[in-house]
Amino acid sequence: MENSLVTIIIPVYKVEKYIRRCVDSVLTQSYQNLQIILVDDGSPDNCGRICDSYMKKDARVKTIHQPNGGLSIARNTGLEYALGEFIYFLDSDDYIAPDTIETMVRLADEHHADIVMAGHNRVEADGYIHCDSKNWPDLHSTEAIKKAILVNDIPNFAWGKLYRKNLWDNYRFPEHVLVEDMYIVAFVFYKANRIFVTPQPFYYYSNESSGSIMRGRNKSYIRLHYGQFLGWKRHVDLAKDVDPSAISICARKAAHAAVRALSLDVGVNMLSREEVKFAKRFLAAERNCQLKNVEKVVRWLILSDSFMLFLLGSIQRKVLERQIKRRAQKIEHKAYSKRRLIK
Repeated sequence: MENSLVTIIIPVYKVEKYIRRCVDSVLTQSYQNLQIILVDDGSPDNCGRICDSYMKKDARVKTIHQPNGGLSIARNTGLEYALGEFIYFLDSDDYIAPDTIETMVRLADEHHADIVMAGHNRVEADGYIHCDSKNWPDLHSTEAIKKAILVNDIPNFAWGKLYRKNLWDNYRFPEHVLVEDMYIVAFVFYKANRIFVTPQPFYYYSNESSGSIMRGRNKSYIRLHYGQFLGWKRHVDLAKDVDPSAISICARKAAHAAVRALSLDVGVNMLSREEVKFAKRFLAAERNCQLKNVEKVVRWLILSDSFMLFLLGSIQRKVLERQIKRRAQKIEHKAYSKRRLIK
């Protein structure tokens, strides 16, 4: 196993500023037996040409060009071309430490693990690097790890984990939804026989761009919250089959996300009628789940179609967008200050 082929799948879209850092971190891995799949998801910048240049330089790199379909479709394309015994997902604005794959393959071998999950650092715009995994719970048994993923006590992102490829044989990422990792990662974890977790950070998650989905200019945060609701609803369904003790936790988180999405959407109508009806049915069926008092009131307003929702939704959006704007300004200011110090 120590010389097993590892396939690294990197979806690429509008990351011209970061793509070289990402791919270089893979090419310089101490572990060399790699298949590196770059999926150019119709990127309008120079990412496609940059990917092609890497393929010409290194035979381990394969570039696939396709029309823009989103992160899930790009990852699924990578899975179709994957030849390795193991799979590792890496987002194209992130990067990994030089010994990441070597260490994770070794841990998989030592612990006979189907999945190895490692910690991660968060890279801010001002260059500050924060270890997000330093306070992870101390987990030793595979069952404890699975439940922690199910209730999100440890992150259920697809990236930063080494998976045995056969775990993905019957699974693919859902298309055209946000928070796609929540739809699938817990299901893959419950298919594994043994899992090993280390909080040691090998993965560097980029939080450097202030142009994220949460800036709020097109109300995408509404769809983000709705995606979280759908993800937690999936976890409720999974918990019913594998761990009934987790149902209430997942249902509460699903209800929280549904309340948030529906209240923010009033007067905006970003969600379809079918999506709104689906979320309302869930809230009506889960009336006994434990929500905060304020959330209970909002849920009642939603289910009763109260006119007060229009006022509430408007206030919530203004507050949220102000917070998002301030956060973006703070990030930009830190980055500007760092550039001045360098000069």
